[in-house]
Amino acid sequence: MFDCFDRFYIFYVSIAGRTVRWLKYIRIQRQKACLLKRLKIPPPSAEAKKARLQARAEARAAGKKEEVTKRPNMVRFGIQT
Repeated sequence: MFDCFDRFYIFYVSIAGRTVRWLKYIRIQRQKACLLKRLKIPPPSAEAKKARLQARAEARAAGKKEEVTKRPNMVRFGIQT
């Protein structure tokens, strides 16, 4: 009825892949693969935080006084806080 190059067939296969109740071991191995990929590449925010904390620790060790900064005002949940 449909050949493999038909657009509807490709769309149907992609939708069917998400709606199928996959076996438990398949779900677990996919989740594990995803988590292992995340471990390989740390997010940039974690790298920036690590560098910031490292600089702060070095300043403390050198005996410098810490600069206290206030958080900027921002809108949260539509209410000014």
